[in-house]
Amino acid sequence: GELEYLGRVDAQVKVRGYRVELGEVEGALREEEGVREAVVVAREREGVKQLVGYVVGEVKGEEVREGVKRKLPGYMVPSWVVVLEALPLTPNGKVDRRALPEPEAQPSAESLRNHVPPRDEVEHALATIWEELLDVRPVSLHDDFFQLGGHSLLAMRLVARIRERLGRSLPVVALFQASTLEALAGRVKQISEPSSPLVALNPTGTLRPFFCVHPVSGQAVPYVELARHLGAEQPFYALQSPGLEDGAAPLTTVEAMAERYIQALRAAQPSGPYRLGGWSLGGVVAFEMARQLTRQGAQVAQLVLIDAYADQSRPAESHASGWISERFVEFTERLFGKPVSPDALQSAYRVFESNLLALWNYVPGPYAGAALLIRASETELPDRGEDGGWQRHVSGPVKVCVIAGDHHAVVAAPAVEALAKAIQED
Repeated sequence: GELEYLGRVDAQVKVRGYRVELGEVEGALREEEGVREAVVVAREREGVKQLVGYVVGEVKGEEVREGVKRKLPGYMVPSWVVVLEALPLTPNGKVDRRALPEPEAQPSAESLRNHVPPRDEVEHALATIWEELLDVRPVSLHDDFFQLGGHSLLAMRLVARIRERLGRSLPVVALFQASTLEALAGRVKQISEPSSPLVALNPTGTLRPFFCVHPVSGQAVPYVELARHLGAEQPFYALQSPGLEDGAAPLTTVEAMAERYIQALRAAQPSGPYRLGGWSLGGVVAFEMARQLTRQGAQVAQLVLIDAYADQSRPAESHASGWISERFVEFTERLFGKPVSPDALQSAYRVFESNLLALWNYVPGPYAGAALLIRASETELPDRGEDGGWQRHVSGPVKVCVIAGDHHAVVAAPAVEALAKAIQED
């Protein structure tokens, strides 16, 4: 009289918004030298699903995890790899997944050998927060948040706790720039400095810098994977909306955003040629930046519009408020999962609403240059044509490149690899 649900027969799970086939991860683990058997499960920790790999063999879990990181996209890499003498089996000889032990998160052997304890009040406070979120003890100054099992959802919780306990507002993307405890403590101590919308995801490299404007969420976080796939030699700067973390009033027009972001851009690169881009709203702002820069006599070498389209239509006034709320929930869940702080949520909505209204009110002017439109294959283009409506505003050619996926997928793994290639080859 009882029905017991055991899960999907194809062993597919959803982790941080991505669908993961566990068999693919298990196959990657088995390819590592010394691994005889492997199984992967999804466990919930801190309210978030995370992958845990269990292997049998003469190996070290941390070394196996480092090996699969070179073969799999980040969202498919297990947060822990546990080494067992043998996999537990059911009476009929199958792996007993329920009997697999809970992973005990521990710092790496190298970290323990080189352990450097926190030295001041800020470092001690951050170490305590890391221990709570990551369930790792002790935390060393040189430990890396992401190597200890952190990810973007825990990053959101981390900055929320920093705000609650230290009274400092830190942008989430700062953790991707300063991922060790020591580096993050340095960023926290410098928060009193005037904020800039420019976020250096990769400030080094020999190539001409690429500047990428935030989407409607205002966040720079969606560009972390793109910056990584463009390579170490590509300096990459993201532009993030004022008002997300610093309490400033959001910018209300695309023209004002372009003007403010050009000031920040020139601080990092005083003279052109400039390389600009942006996803969604970011592409529209980048287009206006290109217009303003050319009027100022500067040269724009590249303009990349990532699933961004001209002449955005506005929903009927009676439905606009509800439509904004629905899109906000969609973007927030895609980026971070469940909201972590009412204050952060309120700031994020204020910026989102302001950005969306600015997009609807923007009327593109003429641009005397060329552009690359990178389209998501699943994006519908009513009355805009293959060029997304840009050719009527751009005097030069509008090159179009189509990438498989929907609007959100183009900046995420695995499609981000094709996106990076298209930018490099333009």
